[in-house]
Amino acid sequence: MAGKLEFVHDIPQAITQVWSGQAQVAFFPRPATLPALKAIADAGKRMPPKSTYFYPKLPTGLVMNLLDGEI
Repeated sequence: MAGKLEFVHDIPQAITQVWSGQAQVAFFPRPATLPALKAIADAGKRMPPKSTYFYPKLPTGLVMNLLDGEI
């Protein structure tokens, strides 16, 4: 297990992995707030990878169309 790092989206799964001995530790960082994201974007900066994970995600390939019939 040395040197292995895994990213898990499901909190109960992370807890189960720690309790079962599959993992040594789990971290639960607070999510970034929308005002914090806006302030960072307004400052021209970027968030670290995986810090802007939003759930639920739209299915891949979903096509967006106007609902009022106008194009």
